[in-house]
Amino acid sequence: MIRFLLLSLSLLALHSAHGQTTDLVKANEDIQQLIYDNKYNEAQSRIYELLRSGNIDKREEMVLYVFLSDIKRILVSKDEGMKFARKALAVTYEDKKTGLRARSLAYHVIANIHFEKQEYDSAYYYAEKSIRQAKKYSDSERYLNTRISNLPIIGYYFLEKGKLDEAEKTLFESKRLFEETDNECEIPLQLLKLADLEIKRKNLPKAERYALRAREMADSCSVNNYVLASYSKLIDIYLLQNDAKKMLFCVQKRDSLNHSKSMDEQRKNAEVLEARYDAMMSQQESKVFRLRAEAQESRNWMWIGISGILTVSLAVAIWLAVRMKQKKRLISRQKNEVERLNLLNRKIFSVISHDFKGPLHNLQGSVAMVEDDYLDAETFKEIASTIGSQTEQASLVLENLLNWAKSEIHDPKGGPETAFPKIIAHEIASQLEPAIHDKNLSVEIDLPQTLQVKIQPDKLRIIYRNLLSNAIKYSFEQGKITLGYEPVRHCLFVRDEGIGIDLKTLEKLFANAVDSGKGTHRESGYGIGLQITSELVRKSKGKIRAENNDGKGATIYFCLEVVNL
Repeated sequence: MIRFLLLSLSLLALHSAHGQTTDLVKANEDIQQLIYDNKYNEAQSRIYELLRSGNIDKREEMVLYVFLSDIKRILVSKDEGMKFARKALAVTYEDKKTGLRARSLAYHVIANIHFEKQEYDSAYYYAEKSIRQAKKYSDSERYLNTRISNLPIIGYYFLEKGKLDEAEKTLFESKRLFEETDNECEIPLQLLKLADLEIKRKNLPKAERYALRAREMADSCSVNNYVLASYSKLIDIYLLQNDAKKMLFCVQKRDSLNHSKSMDEQRKNAEVLEARYDAMMSQQESKVFRLRAEAQESRNWMWIGISGILTVSLAVAIWLAVRMKQKKRLISRQKNEVERLNLLNRKIFSVISHDFKGPLHNLQGSVAMVEDDYLDAETFKEIASTIGSQTEQASLVLENLLNWAKSEIHDPKGGPETAFPKIIAHEIASQLEPAIHDKNLSVEIDLPQTLQVKIQPDKLRIIYRNLLSNAIKYSFEQGKITLGYEPVRHCLFVRDEGIGIDLKTLEKLFANAVDSGKGTHRESGYGIGLQITSELVRKSKGKIRAENNDGKGATIYFCLEVVNL
C-alpha cells in the first residue's frame, strides 16, 4: 500500500510540474485506480493502447513505463519490473524538456525494486540519487514527495548495516514527514522499523511500545496488512521476553485477521492467474499462426527449392564480392594503423629528444654551478621546486609511454582483468591532491560502490590519472571536477568547469594530431596523454568521446564493458 501511495504522490507532482491535456491526466488516474483495485490486465491493456497511439510525449511515455514496471513486478518478476524501470530512466535522458525533473522518479522506482530484492547497497545508492536529483531540479512539493518516498529505504539500509543512530534519525524524519503531509496511516511501518532497531539494541520494552503504537494506528486506519505486521512483531518481542500469555493472545489475533484476509488474497491470486492465462493464450495464438505459416511453406516447397538454388548462387557471388571488399578494407585499415602509429612514434621521439632534455639539462647545470661555487645552496633550493615539477612531469610522461608501449605489444596473461572505478578514482585523486590543493579545486566522486568494469586496474589508473590531470590543468581556481557514471550508456566520465575545448580541437582530439595547450596557470604539457588514454580504452574494447558542457568546461566520457553494477 505504501508503495502505491508514494508512487501516486510522485506521479501527481510530476503531472503538476508541466501542464498535461485533460485526457492524459484522466487516463493516468484511471490506470492508477485499476492498479489499486488489482485489475492488472485492464491496466496493461490501457497502457499498451496509449503507447501504440503515438499521441503521447516523452513525459507521458516515462509515466506509462513506470506503471508497467509496477505491474510486471507483481505479475511476472522483479527482474521484469526492473527492465521497464530502466526503460523509464532511458526515456528521461531522451526528454530534453522535462527529463531532469522526471529522472528522480525513475531513480526511486529502481531503488524500490533493488530494496525488494534485498540488494540494499544498490537501493541506497539510487534512493540518494533520487533525492539529490529532485532537490536540484524540482519544486519544493516534488522534493518533499521524493524524500517521503526514499527515506524509508535509506533508514532500512542503515538498520541493515548496523548504523543504528543514523537509522533512528532517518526513520524519525520519515515519520515526521508523514505526519506533516497527513499520511498518518503510513506511520505504522516506520514504527515497526523502529521496533526492529530497539530489538537490535536489546531494549525490548521500548520495542514493545513502538509495536503497540503501530498496532493502534493501523487499527484506527483499518489497514489490515499493517495490523498483521504489528501482531507478528509483538509475537517476536514476547518470544524474546518469554511472555507466553501475551504471545498467545497476539497469535490468536493474527490468526483471526488472516482468516478474514483469505478472501482478498484469493481474489488477488485469481487476478494473477487470469493474467497468466491471457499470456498463455497469446502464446498459443502465436503458435497457431506459426503452424499455418509452416503449412503454407510446405505446400510451396518446389518454388522454395528453386529459389534456394538461385539464392545460393547469388549468395556465392555476393560472398566473393564481399570478401574482396573486406580484403581491401583490411589493407586500408592496416595502412591507416601504420600511419597512425608512425605519427604517434614521431611525436614520442620528439618528446624524448626535445622536452626531456630541458629538465635534465637544468638539473645538470644547477648541480655544476653548485660544485663550482657559482650557485649557493639557498639559491639552489629556490629553483629546486621548478626542477622537481619538470622532473615529475617528465616522469609521468615516461610512465605513460612505457604503458602505451606495453599495450601495443600483446598484454601479458595473468593478473586481474576487472577493476572497481570508485576505488581507483579515490586513489588517483589522493595522488593528485597537491595539484588540486594548488588551485583550491573540489573533486566529487559520484560512482556506485559495486560498479565493476572489464579493464586491467593499471590501465584504469593511467586513464584516470591523465583525464584528472587534464581537468586540473584546464580548471579555474575554486572550480569543481566530477568523476561520475552515466547508467544508461554505461559510461564513466570526468567533468570540469574550466575553459572547455574549441571546436577545431574537439574534432581531432584523439587523432594523434593535437598539441597540448597551456593550462589556466600556464601549465605546459607534452600533448600525448589523451592519445595514450585513447589507446588504452581502445585496447580494452571501449569507446571514448569528448564534449563541451552547456555552461562551461568539458566532459570526457569513456565507455567500458560493465561486469557488475
